[in-house]
Amino acid sequence: MPSFVSASVFTLISALTSMVVGFVSSIALARILGADGAGIVAFCLWIAMTAATISDLGVPSILLRYVNRFSGRDLVGGAQPFGLKLTFQLATAVTAIAMLAYSIWFASDSEVSGHFVWAMTTLLFLAYTYSATSHAAARGRDQNPEIAKLTFFGCVLQLPGIIVGALLFGPAGGLFGHMLRYLPQALVYPKYAKTPSSSSVAVTKQMKHHGRNNWGSNLIGLLIWGRIEFLFLGYYESTTVIGYYAAGLALSGLVVQLPNQILVGLVPYLGRHHDNDDVTQINQTAQRVTRWLCFLVVPICFGGAAITAELIPLLYGEDFTPAANICALLLLFSFIAPLTQVPSAIISGRERSRFFLISTPFVGALSCISLAIVTPIYGGEGAALSRAAIHFVWLLTLGWYCWAHLSTKMVTPELLMIFLAGALCGGAAYSTLQVIDGIPGLLIAVPAGALSYFIVIRLTAALPRNELDTMMLNMPASIPGPVVRVVRVLLGLLSPKTSHPATRP
Repeated sequence: MPSFVSASVFTLISALTSMVVGFVSSIALARILGADGAGIVAFCLWIAMTAATISDLGVPSILLRYVNRFSGRDLVGGAQPFGLKLTFQLATAVTAIAMLAYSIWFASDSEVSGHFVWAMTTLLFLAYTYSATSHAAARGRDQNPEIAKLTFFGCVLQLPGIIVGALLFGPAGGLFGHMLRYLPQALVYPKYAKTPSSSSVAVTKQMKHHGRNNWGSNLIGLLIWGRIEFLFLGYYESTTVIGYYAAGLALSGLVVQLPNQILVGLVPYLGRHHDNDDVTQINQTAQRVTRWLCFLVVPICFGGAAITAELIPLLYGEDFTPAANICALLLLFSFIAPLTQVPSAIISGRERSRFFLISTPFVGALSCISLAIVTPIYGGEGAALSRAAIHFVWLLTLGWYCWAHLSTKMVTPELLMIFLAGALCGGAAYSTLQVIDGIPGLLIAVPAGALSYFIVIRLTAALPRNELDTMMLNMPASIPGPVVRVVRVLLGLLSPKTSHPATRP
């Protein structure tokens, strides 16, 4: 069985590449198109990904969890039973036709540029939908090298595509560049759409139940995670404010995207332990992953929020100065979203996905009510605070369910030390900028915050030594030796040595 830690470390490189290129792309769009044009692109991205969630009918969730049961001996990558394939492709085609029909109607009732924007949104939807489905199948089959390679190719295409496209064709060209990001993974979909030759690999009632529950909760989850704020900001404010908000989401995406890439394999990993009735390993993994997630994202959130007033105009231009407060709020609380992935993976891996179907409608309704109340009064800042509050409610709900019904406790004393270190990191960075502003202040504030964070982590032993040794032991052989040695030295500095043995999870 492949090590979850080894797979996670291997995908770290592709995750970092995707994160950096995506962030640079958002800056390029903002610089070329301005806040209004960037807001149009952000809104269309939301439309495409929302349509993808609606049309996939839960098929990616089924493949992620059960693709190993579908794989025939002659299919190295995986397989899709005919029923799943037909359902998915038919729903995708109907959605794409509907979007194209709207773009044609829009062209007859508006300017031509708007027609091209909607047409490109349709192409982006297709690329993203097929990419997400083949990505889920590949994750379920532990095809991490393939995913890393295709992610890298997509990033290589994305940035120049966005720059050239936006310069030549405005928002429609920017959407074309985003479409290129998902194209390589989408093109390998036929490999995972092969129908198993064996008649014994039928889609069971449990599989359909799992997919249906995940699909239903994902639909309602659009009200929680799907940037539903864009609708309220567009109605009460303008596309310019959407552009400001999108800049904040790009920054907070630096926190969310990395765990997204690393933890996609957590569901099948926990699912295998659930199939083996190994609850102890599930609990240990949950606590370990939660600690390391906090270690990675907390300093970015606290430290990043402390420097946004100086950082936003530097990155996006002076026109985005009004976005500083929105960005600070989004970034400060963006650690909540990655933390929800751990209990969500536990619930999915242990086949309790019905919980999502029951609980998400209440949280989704609360999200809409909250946004409807605060957005007209406080604008983008109110939307950011509402988003943070709803995400925190969802985290508490997931944590309670895992603790009460699955005997899984993820909160440990070490987490308090990590958050203390994060607060001191943000305090050190903010204090530095009060004395020295501008680029010189940023050049000092960032290392000052990082240094204070690592010192507190070591002094409090917030990361147990045995977990650090486990990370060192599970460095993939594919990573170059010099990189491994540097990582091991850095890990060794994070905690005092103890006698705990390293183990391979």
